[in-house]
Amino acid sequence: MLISRLRAYASVARANCFRQPLPPGRLLNLEQEEKADRQFLMRCFEHHGPIFKVLAWDELWVCILGLDRATRFLQENQG
Repeated sequence: MLISRLRAYASVARANCFRQPLPPGRLLNLEQEEKADRQFLMRCFEHHGPIFKVLAWDELWVCILGLDRATRFLQENQG
């Protein structure tokens, strides 16, 4: 778990070095939290809004609520 946290913080540090703003959210372990509470992602959406970050499988993930919003994001950021 400590190594996962260190990797996540390294990802955040890299993003900050390149001036890429990160969405809101705590770096909670998605796999662990979701096993304990199946409504975890919905609570994150309610608390942080439609875009937030989590830690999943030792990587920093950005979650986007809604197919339309996610499709628009991917189209606008393709390269």
